[in-house]
Amino acid sequence: MKRFKIVLIALLLSVTVGTNAQTIINSNNVKIRYMGRTPMTDSTAELSWTAASVIINFNGTAVKAIMNDENRMNYYNVVVDGNVAKVLKLNKGKKEYELISDLAKGPHKLQLFKRTEYDWGRTWFYGLSINGKLLVPPTFKHKIE
Repeated sequence: MKRFKIVLIALLLSVTVGTNAQTIINSNNVKIRYMGRTPMTDSTAELSWTAASVIINFNGTAVKAIMNDENRMNYYNVVVDGNVAKVLKLNKGKKEYELISDLAKGPHKLQLFKRTEYDWGRTWFYGLSINGKLLVPPTFKHKIE
């Protein structure tokens, strides 16, 4: 019995230490900021207009997004810490997309920025999967009067 407990504890420790835990964040999380006209439902944010953006601050090393594109025609800039990390072309259907990986541990800012026009179709944003955790949401100094 004692040997069984030791093996069980060792197994649990190896699983805990050896995995990169993913935190699932829904689109309606208050720590996500949206820019542009972004209609919301209980499960999605609709990104239709040029420059519509999803912005987060997070502490972690990787981020994935769950999205569904209407026409397979939309492109997004993935901006990490102020630099364009990649251009992402979406496919039709609900899919998970890797936005960034292998970042240095620590705080980062990520923006998913729609490059294409309204008539190229809509994208439904369902949420994020983060290897880390969300931080205080981004703030903006400018205001529209």
